[in-house]
Amino acid sequence: MPFDVSSLASALVSQSRVGTVVKTEAGGDPIALITVFNTDRTPAEGEGGSGKGAAAAAAPPAYLPIPALAHLRSHLAAHAPSPSARASLLSTWAGPRTGLILAERLLNLPPQVAPPLHQALAMEAGWAVADEPTPVGRASFDFDTLLYLSRAFVEAGSAEAGEVDLGRKAGKEGKAAAAAAAAAAAAAAAAAKGKGKASARAGGDEEGGKAPPPSPHPPLVYARPEDEHFVAAARWAWWFRVPSRADRAGDGVTPARLVVCLDRAGWDAGRAGLDGAVGNVAAGLDGE
Repeated sequence: MPFDVSSLASALVSQSRVGTVVKTEAGGDPIALITVFNTDRTPAEGEGGSGKGAAAAAAPPAYLPIPALAHLRSHLAAHAPSPSARASLLSTWAGPRTGLILAERLLNLPPQVAPPLHQALAMEAGWAVADEPTPVGRASFDFDTLLYLSRAFVEAGSAEAGEVDLGRKAGKEGKAAAAAAAAAAAAAAAAAKGKGKASARAGGDEEGGKAPPPSPHPPLVYARPEDEHFVAAARWAWWFRVPSRADRAGDGVTPARLVVCLDRAGWDAGRAGLDGAVGNVAAGLDGE
């Protein structure tokens, strides 16, 4: 699927009021970024230059449609784990007050980097609603729903995609924990398979020694400390596996992409949970 990376990069640069880029030094390489785009900036199907919002034609350059958002929406919809999950994604994306949070940073950065980034994003969006000079600009950041994308890991041999069971704690942070969980699951599956074969030889196994199907809710391993807190406060969340060399590495886990939907209160609750877990050196600067 083609992906218009240049339109996304241009949007990141032009949206100077909301969003943060962390660099090693002035003029240095970026090591972290976070921003949010209103999904109303998604071009209508078949109209690469037109947005689905009625005011798109009159929007300032910083609020023009972003073709990359249409490509991303299609990609996510194609990997939804069920028709209902796909419908939830598309209806949420179509909402006029839905924001898409895009965040990335180097994996070896300390977790304490995350809370100030998310706090700054919430502050800047609030300021934009109050201070943007145009109605389009103010409406563009008046969110009541947030979509959040991230990376995760699931057990090797899991289904291609699945919905997160929000009724239980979904996994622990750290690849070592995932490998241990995967090893235990693999051992259990092997034991069950061996028992099934033995029973089948004795004529007592109706399944014929087949291994059990992949769990629809395998434990997730989060790549970032904030993800577990956002999932805990989510309206819905699901994941899908992505091709990777890790599939052939035999380390028990495989990479996945995580899609999380939060209402504004859920985002605030997730940020509060993150602050409590790793601390926030910027706590109190937003007057909260």
